[in-house]
Amino acid sequence: MRYGWLIGAAVLLCAAMASTPAGEYGKAEVAIRVSATAEYPVFNVTRVDDDLQAFLGSHIEKTLAGWNGVAVHPDQPEGGVEIAVSNAVEPVGDRFVSVLFQTFAYAHMAAHPSTTITVLRYDMEEGRRLELEDCFSAPETALRLMAAAAPGLLEPELESLEKKMGYIPWFKEGFEPTRDNYAAFVLKPDGIEVVFQQYQILPYAFGMRKAFFPIQSLRSAGPNPDIWPTAK
Repeated sequence: MRYGWLIGAAVLLCAAMASTPAGEYGKAEVAIRVSATAEYPVFNVTRVDDDLQAFLGSHIEKTLAGWNGVAVHPDQPEGGVEIAVSNAVEPVGDRFVSVLFQTFAYAHMAAHPSTTITVLRYDMEEGRRLELEDCFSAPETALRLMAAAAPGLLEPELESLEKKMGYIPWFKEGFEPTRDNYAAFVLKPDGIEVVFQQYQILPYAFGMRKAFFPIQSLRSAGPNPDIWPTAK
């Protein structure tokens, strides 16, 4: 599978109303500098390439909207918002591919940046995205199987945290069998890998976690044999 890379960049100045708690800075209209860069692969498959570009445009707009009204100290309006989108490509044979986008966003004077993961999966032969129901004939079963196995797969890491802190600071609702909790999944030749977002199962300081689910452990969910022939 061949693909190239493109990088898009934009630096914008936009007016925003800085909203802060009463009694601190009040409100001030300031110009916020927005810097946005995005890297994305080009596969020379028209429908896939068009979809990737359309996704990125919408994704950056939504990310910017999330920072609308960001609090800016009136004495330091020159700060702004930085957004950078990078990617990694994970092929499975010549037909299927996952594109993992990592979005870094930081607002001037924020306590820390935020990072989110978005995964798009494609059937290159048909030129379309793959959702969970395209990968498994029983997607709800796949969710239940992953939710049951995920805590155990991460147990060694969680035990290490427990030894350091005396308890496990996890958020168990992040493992529940919902589409959102397992949306960032990457196709692998022998299974799928799920990325758990910041704050999904652990506090920010502990970062993100990944869990790999061998396809044989998901057989009862009906894996797509075109993606995983060995799961027949």
